[in-house]
Amino acid sequence: MLSKCSTSMKIVTLVLVMITVLLNFVVYDYINAVIIANQNTTGILSQSFPSSVKRYLANSVGTNDSLLRTTATEVSTTSTPSTRKSVQENDPIFVINNHRFIYKIVPKVNCSDSKLVVCVEISRANNKTRQTIRQTWGSYANVSSNNATLIFFLGSEHPSTNGSQSVQHFINKEAELYGDILQEDYVDDYKNLSLKSVSILKWVSLKCPESQFLLKVDDDMYINVPLLVQTLDDIIKSKGKYHPFIVGYSVQGSGPIRDPNSKWYAPLSAYKGNLYPRYASGVSYAMTTSAAKLLYNASLQVPVFSLEDVYVTGILADKTKVEVIHNALINIGNHEVSGCNFRNKISGHHYSASDMERIHKELYNTTIKCN
Repeated sequence: MLSKCSTSMKIVTLVLVMITVLLNFVVYDYINAVIIANQNTTGILSQSFPSSVKRYLANSVGTNDSLLRTTATEVSTTSTPSTRKSVQENDPIFVINNHRFIYKIVPKVNCSDSKLVVCVEISRANNKTRQTIRQTWGSYANVSSNNATLIFFLGSEHPSTNGSQSVQHFINKEAELYGDILQEDYVDDYKNLSLKSVSILKWVSLKCPESQFLLKVDDDMYINVPLLVQTLDDIIKSKGKYHPFIVGYSVQGSGPIRDPNSKWYAPLSAYKGNLYPRYASGVSYAMTTSAAKLLYNASLQVPVFSLEDVYVTGILADKTKVEVIHNALINIGNHEVSGCNFRNKISGHHYSASDMERIHKELYNTTIKCN
């Protein structure tokens, strides 16, 4: 009799745990759906939710730093290029990283069937560079026939940071004016770049489902977008319409740096292998939307690793068998500030806003003759 009671109690406990987990997911999905539907730019706690939900959010939302200490190489995933399971269908019981951060700002632009979604990772206060990108290489998205969408991805300042509220006020105004900003409530920090890149994968997978390509790019890059699109089209012709891939400046044979003083420090507790999988340099890479969906699915089940490019284009791509293609035109170095340098290059790195303006002006000036 006692044995039967004990078994019954275990079953009841298990059911309650499962219900609790599922309710957490439902609450987050419901809240984010409301924000997206209303194009809200004022923050989640201003929504008209019951006080109990607000208290739950206040106590629950935030960056889980412990994820950065989880070993990525020990977790496997069954996702493959042939997997077509929707991201919403992942069993929450087996989800490790649910990426349930709250949208503070969502873009107004429609990317549902864009050919190219340009995703710029940028810091909150860098509004001058955002404006320069809109007016230079990002203006490709302003031409309707190009069928491209430009979105800036931002995190949030820690509440204790001086002046954070005034900066947020101007971001809200900018978002209202241009409608091209997406902001979530994880802390905008170098160690959280992987969260920002997963944010890109999530948004494009769920909100741009019929798009063809996405470009992930840092804010100090100049991009020759027409040449990038031509390159992507050429790869599709070669590989096939349904072949998921990442294209960038690939790195092979690189391993973790164990020096705690290094910017790219990776302790054994975070990555136990001696070599990283082949990956694309994180300053600029492009991929098919089909690849983004596979990588996002895998990110729910593979622990976060703090080096963004290694995590997204290396670890996740390796788990899902998404091909990483090297292309030397996607350059990660700095070149002379000249439009001629970009006639046959897709990208260059370490450019200021004024550099971008000069490059763009010269690149599209047909009277300039290049050697």
